[in-house]
Amino acid sequence: MAVGSGQGLLVGCVGKEHGACAGHARRRLRAENRLSTWWRWLCRGSSMAVDDVGIRARLAGSVELLTMADQTSLENRVAELESQVQRLVGLLGQASASSSEALFLQVDTLHSRVETLQKSVGEWPDMMGQRARGAVEEMSVLTDVIDLRIDGIQADLNLLKWAVGREEDRAPLSKVKVPDPKTFGGERSAKELENFLWDMEVYFQAAKVP
Repeated sequence: MAVGSGQGLLVGCVGKEHGACAGHARRRLRAENRLSTWWRWLCRGSSMAVDDVGIRARLAGSVELLTMADQTSLENRVAELESQVQRLVGLLGQASASSSEALFLQVDTLHSRVETLQKSVGEWPDMMGQRARGAVEEMSVLTDVIDLRIDGIQADLNLLKWAVGREEDRAPLSKVKVPDPKTFGGERSAKELENFLWDMEVYFQAAKVP
């Protein structure tokens, strides 16, 4: 009966704890098991008279001290954890607000840049197409002009060939006989020299010498 009442007292003391975590519960259970084992050893192995009331009181006090110590430590840890969580929530709230504003600004800026890029890309193909069509038209006009010039040159060449052929078909013209100039007598006379030069000039003109 002493062992049963002792175990009941231990279970009753342990059952008064509320809100303990699983780790503390396991530690308390191990302590209870050790105390229960010690209690059974005392009751079975001791040949001396055992004061059941005193032992139960001591066991209850030990368990109460253990329970109060664990509960106080747990409450302190929970309070500290709550304080840390509140500070963290406050910091995260401030950071998230500023980060959200910065993120919204970045998104708006990126959206504006994308719209500008789309407009530029949308106008670029049309502009390049217009330039390409203009270049093709200019090349076509230039090709037509070159063709006309080639046709004109070809016509001139054909006309020249025709004229040369006509000249070859004609009979050779009779050459006009030009009298030879008088020879210079070698006299040192200005008049004689002047007459010789005049005869040479007339000869060259008659012979059509350039």
